[in-house]
Amino acid sequence: MATFKYQAKSLTGQLIKGFLEAKEQKEAIRKLRERQLIPIKLDIVKKKKTRIKLTKIIDFTRDLCELLEGGLPLDRALEMLALSEEKLELKNLIMELVEAIKGGKSFSEALSDYQYVFGRFYIQMIRVGEAAGTLPTTLNLIVHYLEMQQQLKEQIISASIYPSILLTVGIISLLVLLGYVVPRFSQIFLELHQEVPVFMKFLLAIGYFLNHYGWIFPVLLIFILLGFRQWTSKPEGRYKWHETLLKIGYLKNILVKIEMIKFTRTMGILLKAGVGILEALDTAKEVMGNEVLRKITGQLKQEIRRGKTLSFCFRRPPFPAKMATILTVAEETGDLGQGFLNINRIFEEELGRIFKRVLSLIEPVIIVSMGVIIGSIIFTMFSAIMGINEIKF
Repeated sequence: MATFKYQAKSLTGQLIKGFLEAKEQKEAIRKLRERQLIPIKLDIVKKKKTRIKLTKIIDFTRDLCELLEGGLPLDRALEMLALSEEKLELKNLIMELVEAIKGGKSFSEALSDYQYVFGRFYIQMIRVGEAAGTLPTTLNLIVHYLEMQQQLKEQIISASIYPSILLTVGIISLLVLLGYVVPRFSQIFLELHQEVPVFMKFLLAIGYFLNHYGWIFPVLLIFILLGFRQWTSKPEGRYKWHETLLKIGYLKNILVKIEMIKFTRTMGILLKAGVGILEALDTAKEVMGNEVLRKITGQLKQEIRRGKTLSFCFRRPPFPAKMATILTVAEETGDLGQGFLNINRIFEEELGRIFKRVLSLIEPVIIVSMGVIIGSIIFTMFSAIMGINEIKF
């Protein structure tokens, strides 16, 4: 159902403005004529896309599951959730779902209008649950899936927090030394007409530049970030950037693992729920953030249609070799869904070990590097002071 903004004239010639709900423009015109109004202008109102945090979607799904398990009908359960919801955007969204269901739509059909909020996997699982008559059980599976997605996201963020803090503190300390402390020493040398050591001259030049032209760096950084954002907002730019990332050896291993964790979990749950392989592939590739991997995975459908097995399709770069091995066993046992879930578990364990190993290497490298740089500056400053003490008055 879309919202239309209209201008119309009544039979008496009065200009009337307003809004109305209709499936399409023809229906909107018909509704106006039923009100004995002559349409002058009719424009569709674009709904602003509501951004809702994943944690809120998890809470909503869990609460809905509990209410349905308690025996409440779907529309009544949604109404109760809307009444208790504090976030206005989510409250309005739930009420729109209620109206759509009361209007004759199924739950999955109502959710389809909000795919940008719930995602394709969520809607697909609800469709399967409706068909099988096991909606509460399906909602439980969705909650578990979304919690694992959130856990992966938090794992990535927490792995990058400490190195980021170390690097930020180190850079700030370096800027304070070069931009404020070091320039103060130049006055001492000037007053005593003392020759400045070569390395000290270099530091003073950097300090002078930061004091007078340091504003260039944040301005330049902003322009670079805006340009990068603009470039990656376009499909071809985003694809090129993702392609570049996958060419960086160790980073490629981490990125592929992260994407395959999301992909295999989605495939495993969908196949377990009874979704067909081709349909599951369509949904699972959408959860991946890397455009290159998404494109490669999307191309597998053609090979499967030609009779190739999944294990054969995944026996190529950039997919990890063990994927094909585990899928071969899963095909022999007739449980591909469990095969994908086994791959998911293995990759999650491997990613955890990779993060620990990377952190154990990055932390000392940052600390030692900053220590050497800052230590060298301080040593040079003290050496210069000691040189001043040797001046013969």
